[in-house]
Amino acid sequence: MKHLKFILLLAVMTFFVVLTGCTSTDSTYIAEPATTVTTITPTETLKVISEPLILKAGEMPDEIIITHEAKPVNENTAVLVYYTLDSKATDSKSNQDGWKFIVTAFAYNTDKVSDFNPKSIQDIINSGVPYQSRNIHLYPKNVYPDKIEISKSPSGQIIDLNKPYNYGILFTRQ
Repeated sequence: MKHLKFILLLAVMTFFVVLTGCTSTDSTYIAEPATTVTTITPTETLKVISEPLILKAGEMPDEIIITHEAKPVNENTAVLVYYTLDSKATDSKSNQDGWKFIVTAFAYNTDKVSDFNPKSIQDIINSGVPYQSRNIHLYPKNVYPDKIEISKSPSGQIIDLNKPYNYGILFTRQ
């Protein structure tokens, strides 16, 4: 019986210790695992070295606004050329059928081709630079956003985006 009182007293004390620990308002700080901070050294981004060539072969209304940009893709072996044709300012009565164009986007390394200024699709083909063409139909009072990926010419020439490059878009009216 002597031992039973001692065990009962010990159980009651343990109960109160647990109870006060669980109901305490003191916050316990748990250390978060250490995080590793990696310092990234910025590298110079290679950009287009001259103004892109935006060329019009054939008649294109002056009211059509052309915006464009190019971004490297595919592990620096291709260029994605974005362009938008905005004909919202055109008069729909003057040409209700719209305009059909062949859009030819091209890109080249400036160390391989110097003073490149094509006037036609044939000039681009003959130069051997990577290009891509497509047919589009632009209607009056419309916005036409598109993108063309340029990766390799039919002759196998590729663009090296680790070297200076330029791009262009030729709009040929059909």
